[in-house]
Amino acid sequence: MSDSSHPFLALNKQYIPCQPINQSNSAASFFIFTNDKSLHSEPNQHKNYPAKFYVDDQDEDSSTQLLKVLQQYIFNTGRDVIYVCKEQTLPEHTWQSAAQFSFKLLKLLQMTPCRLLLVASPSNTHASFIHGSALSLAQESSTFQYRTLEANKHFWQNTSSYFETCFSKNYCEWQLHDDTLHYQNWEKINLTHPQQSITGNILITGGSGTLAQTVASYLSHECGCQVFLTGRQELDGVLLDKLKVTGAKAYLKADCTDSASMHEVCSHIEKTHGKITGIFHLAGVLNDGLFQTKSVETYLKTLNAKVQGSLVIEKLVEHFNVDWVVLFSSLSSVIGNVGQTDYAAANSFWVSGLNG
Repeated sequence: MSDSSHPFLALNKQYIPCQPINQSNSAASFFIFTNDKSLHSEPNQHKNYPAKFYVDDQDEDSSTQLLKVLQQYIFNTGRDVIYVCKEQTLPEHTWQSAAQFSFKLLKLLQMTPCRLLLVASPSNTHASFIHGSALSLAQESSTFQYRTLEANKHFWQNTSSYFETCFSKNYCEWQLHDDTLHYQNWEKINLTHPQQSITGNILITGGSGTLAQTVASYLSHECGCQVFLTGRQELDGVLLDKLKVTGAKAYLKADCTDSASMHEVCSHIEKTHGKITGIFHLAGVLNDGLFQTKSVETYLKTLNAKVQGSLVIEKLVEHFNVDWVVLFSSLSSVIGNVGQTDYAAANSFWVSGLNG
């Protein structure tokens, strides 16, 4: 166990005010689109901006039409795009449409020099797929620039100035408080070791992986927990030898994205060993490669374990009255990483949920 006198190093968000660049609001040309019907239907809103479009990214026809118009714009008119993304519920098995739209949008925008401003809050899970992927794409492509802004009504009164200010500094995440812009920076903070210990029956997904086995070993040997590992891999001799070292109680073959299988696993644990205290969701898939070479099938496959898996676990927590859940995310969700547009999007989905 770590001694409480030795702090853990962590990062915390801090927002620093920034003076906006003075620029005429009517001088700029933007392609503005939104999934917010109320914003799109306001007749006097954004009267200086001719490109005002609505998209329902759950509807293939609507998405296709929007992307066609956007393609004409970026190849013939301008390069500055603003997506005002309203938070929408993404229930189990319907998030794929939003993720697929994000994939197609960024595939289009990487084809020509472009600046994308995503107007959304950090807790917007609907926007998280674009956010995570765009962070990584901006590192892969020298012609694609990306910023995100949590805005308010003042944004529309001085859109051009706020837009240019966001892209004038090398900070990706911005907030607009009243009429003052703030950019996000990171500060180091020290965290002391928690005094409360972990006890009880613990379920860990991604059980065939090294990380899950390391956590299982700590929980078993240091905390005295009864640990149950799940994974898609068959329990062969090699895996069995690895799991014996962890001290885990059992390995149960199950896909974390399959509601029925995971429900069966939890029912078995509860029936034979009692209440499940906590869940560590460590399952994940890596398919590293430049975005220009990725297929939508690969993109969705990478997202599935973390996104669909977390939605399944959310239901398990409610049904089995689980006390807590730990999600192992990645720095790619907040800073991006070359070759990990899909993995960053998956982790960004988690981070946005925690911000809510």
